Amino acid sequence: MLGVLNKIFGSKHEKDVRALRPFVDEINVLYEKYGKLSDDELRAKTGESAPRIQEALRRRMRRL
Repeated sequence: MLGVLNKIFGSKHEKDVRALRPFVDEINVLYEKYGKLSDDELRAKTGESAPRIQEALRRRMRRL
C-alpha cells in the first residue's frame, strides 16, 4: 500500500529534492559566474556584496 502511495505522491526524499532543486540551480549559475574570477576580483565582489547581504538579513529578521 505504501509503495503505491509513494508512486502517486512521491517519497519524502523526492519531495525534498524537488524543493531544493531551484536553490541548486541558482548556486550552479553563481558558481559559473564567480568561479572564473581571480582572488583579487573575488575580494572586491565580497566588499560589494556585504552591504546587500546585511540588508537582506535585516529584512528577513524583521519578518520573523
